[in-house]
Amino acid sequence: MKLDAVAAAAMRDRLLANLESENQAMLAVIEHLPEEKLGFKPHDKLRPFGALAAHVFNVGMWFVDIAEKGVADFAAAAAPPPTPRSKAELLDTCAQLGREILQKVSELPESALVRDVPFARLGTYQGVTYVDWHLSHMIHHRAQLALYLRMMGARVPAIYGDSLDYPMKL
Repeated sequence: MKLDAVAAAAMRDRLLANLESENQAMLAVIEHLPEEKLGFKPHDKLRPFGALAAHVFNVGMWFVDIAEKGVADFAAAAAPPPTPRSKAELLDTCAQLGREILQKVSELPESALVRDVPFARLGTYQGVTYVDWHLSHMIHHRAQLALYLRMMGARVPAIYGDSLDYPMKL
């Protein structure tokens, strides 16, 4: 369904509120990473924790750039981000990118939100859809990273309420 400019701007505003809270949840997951486990990966085909967390924010910036510029530059997305060397570096990088993404999304004009942008062989989507994809992508990988935490024996933060490690007190 095609959104008009008013509906696309309203959707962006709802996404902004969700992105802000999801950024904080993602950072909470990263904060629970034991320093020596930055390179943890439960299977050879999976990315290490640090690289996967950095991927989320780098691809988030790419999705917002698609909406902003009106073109899906796959060459830009193909370059892997630098692998963080420490938990502190990972947290700082992800927090900074999260703030930049929020700023860029808040500044997207209605014309960018409703503009049709082709996405490879998958189809053509309005700019605001790419912002929504970032949110879904972040939630998906945050769940993956929370599972990594559990598998490495670390505590898992409360994300949408309590967790086994942080039960709600009644």
